[in-house]
Amino acid sequence: MEDQPSATFDPAGRRWLILLFILFAFTLIPFRPLEMIRDSVYWAGLVETLDPRIWHPHHLIYMPINALLLEFLRIFYADSTAIDAGQVHSAFWMLIAVLCTRAIALKATGSHPIAFLLAGLLLTSQMAWVFAMQPQAYAPLMGALSLLLWTLFSTRPDEYSTAWMIKIAALYAITVLYHQAMVLICFPLGYYLYSTKGKNGLRAALMVLFTSGAVVLSLYIWAASHVQENLSLQSFINYLTFFGQVMADPKYFNFQNYSWANSWVLLQSQFNAFQPLFIDTSKAHY
Repeated sequence: MEDQPSATFDPAGRRWLILLFILFAFTLIPFRPLEMIRDSVYWAGLVETLDPRIWHPHHLIYMPINALLLEFLRIFYADSTAIDAGQVHSAFWMLIAVLCTRAIALKATGSHPIAFLLAGLLLTSQMAWVFAMQPQAYAPLMGALSLLLWTLFSTRPDEYSTAWMIKIAALYAITVLYHQAMVLICFPLGYYLYSTKGKNGLRAALMVLFTSGAVVLSLYIWAASHVQENLSLQSFINYLTFFGQVMADPKYFNFQNYSWANSWVLLQSQFNAFQPLFIDTSKAHY
């Protein structure tokens, strides 16, 4: 039986891919938000001035990549801004997320229309528009995580090699470097590798986690030394936990917030992200 991913490149697959690219171009790229959230504006200012704080520990590589993209964009258009760079960065990864969603759905169902529909629903949801057009790390995180999931999903259970291990470790490291909280998925990732790789399961899990962990830790140590004047164990721990210190508000991170009502509000917010986009033209200026 042929591997399902090959169907992506048959004539029918190419037609659906072209249609998906057209949908992406006509729904995402031409539109810009009229307003920016606080973090987007603040981060854009850091990128414009190359402030050392672009090495934000919660999203370590996001702003540095925006800074590189900004310099690249200015080669072609001198008036490019950090907002432009952030939008290009996020739109690229959102496209990756959409394509991976289609690929996973195609392998799972074998149906091009169903795969296109699921990818189109993601693309035209509020989540894609809000996060991909705001200079935020969440669209790149979605793209990197989707790419990791697709790579795992499309791998044969008995496939294991040094090159494969490095690829999985690199993809996992990228997700952690885009969002610090992704360290938490090391447990399900390690268990998945252990349970699916047979006699190489333990070795695969340990090699992927230790390799990605070494890369992430090394970059965090370098970033902490770059941002802080004097690096010590305590200052490094403070750097790693910076986000928790910023959010050290008595209203956050306490068990009093856990209730059925608050859980329902959180669940609704997740569903709202996947609602179809609605464009309000009542306030448009012509």
